[in-house]
Amino acid sequence: MLNRKGHIGTMLMFFGALVLVVTALFTFSSYSDKMEVVEGTFRELSAEFRIDEKLVQGYLKDMVNDGIRGANKAGADDFEEAFNVSLKKSSEELRGKGLDTNLFGKIINGNYFFNDLEGSYELELKDVFARVEEENNEIRRVFDLSVKFDREKILEFVVE
Repeated sequence: MLNRKGHIGTMLMFFGALVLVVTALFTFSSYSDKMEVVEGTFRELSAEFRIDEKLVQGYLKDMVNDGIRGANKAGADDFEEAFNVSLKKSSEELRGKGLDTNLFGKIINGNYFFNDLEGSYELELKDVFARVEEENNEIRRVFDLSVKFDREKILEFVVE
């Protein structure tokens, strides 16, 4: 009982450890609540992105079908030229639909490849992107699109 200085240090270590444990528990409980909100945001962003990516592909199919109909309706000897004019017109009509993509701009500016494959045709678009943003989060995917078609219908649609 003469020397109590060692007990004061031990008690301070005990209370210090207790403060650290309480702080850690509080941090863990508040962190998990925030993660549920962040996970929900990412889940919604991902779902929205998948929808937009499919919309980009669907719009391209619609524009190619419009181009085929427009070229056939024009009855022009040069199918390629009539198809390109109809494709650009269709792209201009669809441009302001709220999608964050460069698909429409590429078609309007002629940044695509049109190949004649002896009886069928191929339309290739390189580096098309689809992007979705929410707050500081962004999902962006760049892909190449290729559509093979004849004068009647789409034969093959490839996303790379």
